Amino acid sequence: MAPLSSFQFQGHKVAYRREGQGAPMVFLHNGGTSHRIWEPLLDRYAADHEVVAMDMLGFGESARPRIAYSLDLYVAQLCALLDELRLDDVTLIGHCMGAATALRFAREHPERARMVVAVNVLTERTLASGRLSWMSTVARRTPRLARAMAWLSAHVYTPKPVAETLARTTVWSDPTGVSPELREHVRETNRHPDQTRVLLNICENIGTFTGLEQKPEGVPVCVVWSDGNKVLRASEGAKFCAALRPDRQVTIPHGGHLVMLEQPDALAAVIDEFRAEVAERERAAA
Repeated sequence: MAPLSSFQFQGHKVAYRREGQGAPMVFLHNGGTSHRIWEPLLDRYAADHEVVAMDMLGFGESARPRIAYSLDLYVAQLCALLDELRLDDVTLIGHCMGAATALRFAREHPERARMVVAVNVLTERTLASGRLSWMSTVARRTPRLARAMAWLSAHVYTPKPVAETLARTTVWSDPTGVSPELREHVRETNRHPDQTRVLLNICENIGTFTGLEQKPEGVPVCVVWSDGNKVLRASEGAKFCAALRPDRQVTIPHGGHLVMLEQPDALAAVIDEFRAEVAERERAAA
């Protein structure tokens, strides 16, 4: 595993993992975890690609400043990362908040994106369908309660059994195939003192996650949903796809919110098939 590097974005540290050589693939994680959820796929693709996975602001080894965590912020952060590494023509693979970032980036900068694989896309509507919808309600309607929750999380360390229960009842469908190390990582992210503050702030700004049903012009898009997702329901994913009309739409069975950890081979197969499909289209158009 390559060591983390970092750069400064708007005065804040952004950590990322970069390794391999070849056509660039950039991986963007969801709110609540870090770049590490992509480890099974990073290890797979680093053999013949340049793979990059960063920690979004508010998570992982990146800074957790007291700022507005909006989709505009994360798109700007992605732009800064690609500028820092001098990358273009990138394959963007995003999950949840990262999927929203990839789609918005491709719409605003289609010349820099070769294709997008968007997994379990976060929008205001998809969030409202799942088990974490209450966070959006609290953040937007009862700010005093939201501040109290953030303070409590920062000053009272979450017991491991509580963090384990939170993970089991929300992100997982069947984590038995996930390595103990990565299961522990997911659990420990729920225990970070700033976790609740950042997540509530994202929920407060969920209204910025808009316009994602508008397909990026000239950029092939594949949308993937896991049918056991308790955070962003597959039923809402189907409605999202009906509006977006992606080039490819896939549902992965027996996967929870973190499908890239529970079903890495299935997700990799979707990515490989879509990349082959896009390459064939490019050859036909040449």
